Amino acid sequence: MKRFCVLNIGNTHTQAAVAQLADNNEFEWIEYRKYDTSEIPFGELPVDIFTVYASVVPQLTEVMKKKFPQSLACVAENVPFIDFSAAPPTLGMDRIANCAALIQKNPDGIIVDSGTAITLEVVNNKKFIGGAILPGTGILARAMHDYTGALPLVQCSEVPLLENIAPETLTLKAMEIGIQSAAVAGTLQLLDNFLSILPEKSPVYVCGGNRQSILNQRADLLNGGNDFTLNGLAEVAKYYLNKE
Repeated sequence: MKRFCVLNIGNTHTQAAVAQLADNNEFEWIEYRKYDTSEIPFGELPVDIFTVYASVVPQLTEVMKKKFPQSLACVAENVPFIDFSAAPPTLGMDRIANCAALIQKNPDGIIVDSGTAITLEVVNNKKFIGGAILPGTGILARAMHDYTGALPLVQCSEVPLLENIAPETLTLKAMEIGIQSAAVAGTLQLLDNFLSILPEKSPVYVCGGNRQSILNQRADLLNGGNDFTLNGLAEVAKYYLNKE
């Protein structure tokens, strides 16, 4: 069995996993770890096996290039089984990995990754056709606190059904429903716009640490879990291991 490592370096958290590729061409996870991105113990990660990584932190991208000589960045040119001809060279590695995970399930669809930021990727017949990036609730809360004189820093809880949100009298609660509504309602509006240009019944997968607030709103949204991006990185690794 061939072993490989995948690494998803986000703005806040980082996922690292080791997997093995079985004879049936399916991979299984052997080891999984999660770190604060500011405290990644690079010395503990395997450097002697093939590694595919996604990084949204430029400084840590450079670390990967130096410390992991067998690593492969999940950039568009390294994922030839998806058509990224419409994408700019700056397209995020995490978004590319999400597309790689999606097409293993369906050639058309949308991925919503709800973390520090909320990203949407739209794929049509295995071709990336674009997407959107929105601020997550944490970014919105920080902006309201930093750019006003009196508003406190709010910790947002899981978003209930938007249609059930009522007016609030307390400042903290009023801020929370405003932040939640901006992030979630904006995402849902974009989903409707993007689904209108895709084949009927194209799936929408919602992944990331803050996914539940979006999943709560509609029954047709599919739970992509916490490891959707990791699965996409594993699909990229599998592609190269099968070429050996």
